[in-house]
Amino acid sequence: GASPAPSPGRPANQTQDLTTQLGEYFGATDGVLVTSVGENTVARTAGLKAGDVITKVDGQVVQDTTALRQRLAGRTGTLTLTVVRDRNERTLTVEMQASETPRVAPRRYER
Repeated sequence: GASPAPSPGRPANQTQDLTTQLGEYFGATDGVLVTSVGENTVARTAGLKAGDVITKVDGQVVQDTTALRQRLAGRTGTLTLTVVRDRNERTLTVEMQASETPRVAPRRYER
């Protein structure tokens, strides 16, 4: 059967800026840490997992969540994400639909 249309309330993909300590742990110097991947999202379909560090979108370096949102805004068609997973770099292909905007919400931590 047809899958249900995504609802506005579905969980977004959660990300956070990479700190020096997190970078050392995950094996990346720049990028955005994926802390969770929502159900029925293009990120999940592409194979993105919690713990991945997104370092590039279509070969352009991503340093923080703001840069990631800017690189993804209004995109349609195929794009590539370079991610570091288990300290190894890999490339994921993402099919962006015209009707969906990537839902990448920064997670804020209070200090």
